[in-house]
This record gives sequence, structure tokens and C-alpha cells, in this order.
Amino acid sequence: GKNSPINNLNILFYSTLYDENAVAVAEILLEKGVDLACQDKKYRNTAIFTLCMEALKNRSLPSAREFVCRCLSENKGLDIPNMRGISARNLVEQRGTPEMKAALEKII
Repeated sequence: GKNSPINNLNILFYSTLYDENAVAVAEILLEKGVDLACQDKKYRNTAIFTLCMEALKNRSLPSAREFVCRCLSENKGLDIPNMRGISARNLVEQRGTPEMKAALEKII
């Protein structure tokens, strides 16, 4: 369901982008069909939004940024707004890296 532990990816994704082991775990979850559109309770951020936010921080790993681009190309949950009305697509269009924007453009 919506709040099952496997879907509550946001917690994992906060650490994912700074730790190669977490990236590996996240990749397995993605292969297993994890829900990138699931939203956290506090801000209603989707998992894909959280990933994009974290990827834009300087200390994120190159492998993690590649992972984020793969997640974007899954085209899941990109248009679901959070409490502030911002979706992952909005975030990437406004602040995304060139690679993130390119991943988005491929699916439009």
C-alpha cells in the first residue's frame, strides 16, 4: 500500500546520494518496481522529488546523480505537486543539472 516500508523511500533517498552502498540498495529497489510517486506525510514530497532535491546538493555522488537521471526517465510521479505546489518536473526545469534536464526532455 501507499505507506508500506518498501514504498517509504524518502528516508533512504536522503542518505542515498552520499553513500555508494545506499545507491546500490536504491538501484535494487528501483529494479523491484519501487513507487517513485509515493509521497511523504510531512511535505507531500514524492520520492522522485526528494531524489532530485538531494541530487542538487554539492556533495552528492556522480553515481547517485546518474541514478536520479534513470529515475527521471521512469516518468513516474513527475507531476505530483507537494504542499507548496512544486512537482519534480518543476524542480528539474527550474534548477536541474543539464543531465537531469536532458533525462526529462527524452520522455516528453
